[in-house]
Amino acid sequence: MIKLLQKEKIEIRKAFFLQAFQREIENMSIISFGRCNFNCCYCKRDGQFKDKNNNIINAVDCSWDELKDIIRTEIAKDRRIRLSGGDPCVFQKESLEIAKFIWDEFGQKISMAHNGSCPEFVKKLLPYLEYVAIDMKSPYPDKFSKIVGLKNGEALIKNSLLSQEYCTNNDVLVDVRTCVFEHTTPEELKTIAALITQKNNLKNLFWTIRCYNPVKGCDYHAPDKDILLSYIAEIKNLYPDLKMGMRAKWKGGFEFF
Repeated sequence: MIKLLQKEKIEIRKAFFLQAFQREIENMSIISFGRCNFNCCYCKRDGQFKDKNNNIINAVDCSWDELKDIIRTEIAKDRRIRLSGGDPCVFQKESLEIAKFIWDEFGQKISMAHNGSCPEFVKKLLPYLEYVAIDMKSPYPDKFSKIVGLKNGEALIKNSLLSQEYCTNNDVLVDVRTCVFEHTTPEELKTIAALITQKNNLKNLFWTIRCYNPVKGCDYHAPDKDILLSYIAEIKNLYPDLKMGMRAKWKGGFEFF
């Protein structure tokens, strides 16, 4: 039995970043696993509220047969299946089975949103991935640890970078995602830019800046958009070949730089 955040109404999102690669925007059907190995305090999916088995409190059970029916229905509507969460890495066997099922039955590759913690998991999925979103919370180990509620920030940064590299160097498009807060500095963003441009194949790399939207119970604050735009302009001057965009809201609205 698989844990999902919801199964009665599948969330649909648009893959805006594909425009940067001269591809049409696709609709993605989001299969959100109801378990996560991170404890991000600002999680929009209640991932900071979990039981003793790391199941998100509002997760529901879903059988393999039910999931296959959901997948068939969504693909029939010409949508790309995206595995998300929670995080797919806590259902590695199931994620691989889903990806193989979609490839074998429909000849279609999947998308995935992953926190970047498990590069070996990403490596196993490479033959079945069309494009992925991988988180890069911060380039600073202490801050990364604080954000995700874990202690091994340095290792997690390395894992995120390696996950990105596996994909971009194997012709899988990567959307690196960084949530930006009021306290995020331009130096922090420049350091991320330096890290993600070292070993990634830039022709397959995109970086999405995500403005933080306040979450009840989290004491972080949203950044000033004009100040953030000035940071982005600095980064583009330093890294003109780095494709970048900004998602200011969780639903709709996207700017390219």
